[in-house]
Amino acid sequence: MSSWQNFLVSLLSRPPYILSPTEIAVVLAKFPDEDEKHIKTDKAVAEQATQENNLPPNSETVSKHMRTLYTERLSQREARQDVPSLKGKRGQARDSVFVAWLKHKYLEWQESQGLATSSSGATDIEIDWREVCRAMLESKRELASNLFTSGMEITFKLDDIQVPLGLIKRPKKVQHQKDVSPDKGSQVYREVEEKEKITPIEYKDFCQQVLANQKSYKNNGKHLTIIGEPGAGKTTQLFKIADWVLDETEDLPIWISLGVVGAKPLQEYLLKDWLRDAAGKLDAAPPEWVEQLEQHLKDGRVWLLLDGADEMQVADPLGKLAEFLRVPLLKNVRVVLTCRLNLWDAAGNALSEFDTYKMLDFSYGDGKNPDQVKQFIDKWFGNPSPALPYKDWLIR
Repeated sequence: MSSWQNFLVSLLSRPPYILSPTEIAVVLAKFPDEDEKHIKTDKAVAEQATQENNLPPNSETVSKHMRTLYTERLSQREARQDVPSLKGKRGQARDSVFVAWLKHKYLEWQESQGLATSSSGATDIEIDWREVCRAMLESKRELASNLFTSGMEITFKLDDIQVPLGLIKRPKKVQHQKDVSPDKGSQVYREVEEKEKITPIEYKDFCQQVLANQKSYKNNGKHLTIIGEPGAGKTTQLFKIADWVLDETEDLPIWISLGVVGAKPLQEYLLKDWLRDAAGKLDAAPPEWVEQLEQHLKDGRVWLLLDGADEMQVADPLGKLAEFLRVPLLKNVRVVLTCRLNLWDAAGNALSEFDTYKMLDFSYGDGKNPDQVKQFIDKWFGNPSPALPYKDWLIR
C-alpha cells in the first residue's frame, strides 16, 4: 500500500473511529490520495468491487457506509473533539471537508513516523526504479515471446535466437530542387540511393560507440531510430538495447508500445497510464511516484524505448512524436524508436534529426558471408520441441 493508504488504515482502525474492514475499504477507494480533485463518486467506488477488496458491488451500499461514517463514526463524542463539524453539509461539500481534515492528519502522521517530505508535500518513499522498469519490460517481453511461440512449446532467450544484425547509418535523403520529368524519375532515385553512405555496424560496436560513447552521425546518440521491413527484427533489437541499459548503466529504460498511445501526448501517457500500471494501481499512481519519475526525466536518467511508430493510428505519426518530444519535461531523455521503412522514408519526415539505423537482411552464405538464415533456424530450434519437424523444412 502507499503511504497515504497506510495512514488511513492506521487512523481509522483505532479508537475513537474503529471502522469495519468494509468501511475502511470504501474510504480507501473513495479517497485514493489527499487531492480533493481525485475523490471518487459512490458509483465509481462500487465499480471497483471484487471478491478480494471488500468493496460493496453497488453504489447504494457505498452511500450507506459513507453516511454511517459521517453520522455515526465521526459524530461520537471523542471524535467530535478532533473532527471538524460536518453539520449542514452534504455530498461533495461534506467529502471536501473530510479530505481536508484527513490531509491535516496525514501531515501529523508523517511527522510522527519520521518520514521526510518534499517541498510539494509528497513523501520521499524508496522506489527501486530499475526493478520497476525491469518488471515492466519483462511483461512486454513475455507478451512478445508468446506471440512468437504460441502453441509450439518453445522457450528461448534473445541471445539464443538472434543472429547478430548489421545496422545501416543513413544520411538525410538528397532533395532535388528542380522538377524531374517522369521518364527520368527512376534514374534520379537510383542516383540518390547510390550516394547514400551505407556503413554496416556490428551490434557490439553499436553499443559501445553509439549507446555508451554517444558518438553518432547527427545528435550524439540522444535520438536514434531503428528502421526495417516487417519482421526484420526491430523489436528484438529494442529489447536488446533495453537489456544493455539495465546491464551497463544506472539509467532507467522505459518501454512504450506506441500502438496503445495513439494521439495521447507522450508525457501524459507516461505519467498517467504507464506509471499507474508500473505502480500496480487501478486509477492513478501515488503522488510520490509521479514526483520521482518527473525528477528522473529532468535529470536525463530515462531512456524512452518507443516501439512501432507505424502502429500509432494517427494521420502523421512522426509529426505527432516530434510534437510530443518537444515538451520541456522530455528534453533530456534519450530516445530509441522503431519504425517500418515505408513510413520513415515518406516525404516530410518530422524526425529527420534522428540518427537512423536500418536492419540488414539475413545472408544465405556465399563463401565470404556466413549463412545467417541457417544460424537463426539452428538457434531457434536448438532445443527439442514439438516444432522440431519444421526445422528441416525451413532450411530447405
